[in-house]
Amino acid sequence: MPFIFPIKGYLEKSYLSASKTSYPEVSLISYSKPCISMRTYKDYLVYLSNSHNINTDTCDKKHFNNLCNNLKELKLSPDYLWSNIDIMTNDGLPYVGEIKDKMLIATGYNTWGLASSVLSGKILLDIIDNKDNKYHKLFNPKRVNIGQILGSMSSIYKNMSGFIQGMKLQENVQSSGNKLSYNGYTVLKKCPHLGCHLLFNEVEETWDCPCHGSRFDIDGNCLSAPANKSIKLKK
Repeated sequence: MPFIFPIKGYLEKSYLSASKTSYPEVSLISYSKPCISMRTYKDYLVYLSNSHNINTDTCDKKHFNNLCNNLKELKLSPDYLWSNIDIMTNDGLPYVGEIKDKMLIATGYNTWGLASSVLSGKILLDIIDNKDNKYHKLFNPKRVNIGQILGSMSSIYKNMSGFIQGMKLQENVQSSGNKLSYNGYTVLKKCPHLGCHLLFNEVEETWDCPCHGSRFDIDGNCLSAPANKSIKLKK
């Protein structure tokens, strides 16, 4: 695990829809947990809900159903459905700075990507130019504090939980040896990143890693990191 980042944070998954609507222009976000966000874009209302740690809850279908039920209360139906994953840190602050000689990183924006990326760019530019930046120490990726320590211990447990949940057979998914099959599609069972057992997302028709968020299309092609190989069966 490079720089032990898999246990220095976690991945938060959210579920989104876009519904054709004549709603007036709005941009709303709740203080509740899990968060609910609504905003209009052109002729659509974009709705986000059911954010959770991917290690501890792996039933995508349940969350998509909950989102659709929430839309019904607004007398809307989804024209589009999709999910999103954000990198969250154990103490709520991004990792920005140097992780080894001449290697810089900016990650863990905790869903506040626009503001955090602007600040990260300024910090990284000052590091490259050998200038002082008052936020550098605060966001240093090598920092150690009580939030990081306790959060890392929790991440180890939750990564194990995600691994175990991945081994459980899903409805409509068959497991045989090192293979998983769904509706005529067959792929390798384990994620090529760190070997977690994959789950099938019936709504988006993807094979998903419940530990670190890698995703593969129904044929086994890699869609998103940290995995960088497919799970296709060799012919």
